[in-house]
Amino acid sequence: MNNLLVINPYKKDDVWAIDDELRELKREPLVLGIDSMLDYWNNKLIANNKLKVIFSNNTFPKYNFHLKWLREENGGNWYYSKDLKEEGWLCPALYKYFEIAPKEIFMNIAK
Repeated sequence: MNNLLVINPYKKDDVWAIDDELRELKREPLVLGIDSMLDYWNNKLIANNKLKVIFSNNTFPKYNFHLKWLREENGGNWYYSKDLKEEGWLCPALYKYFEIAPKEIFMNIAK
């Protein structure tokens, strides 16, 4: 059975961030490559700086984006997008969603 999670990244003052009351995250910034990946999807979907991201460490129907784990650094983890040919760093807040850093993250990104 898949464990699907949802975040709603938004861009304010030129910074992508998320709020997640259940995980005590407020304006948690998404930076170091993850921001440019979100810019790509925002522009592709004409999403007006608000996205919906459904994600899991398992595949699920209609996922449209995939990240593969590369390495740990400074408490966070670097992932690679083959489609965008970019790396992005997910900060330690990742551990509020997963017990260990997943080797792969599958996402459905929509507006």
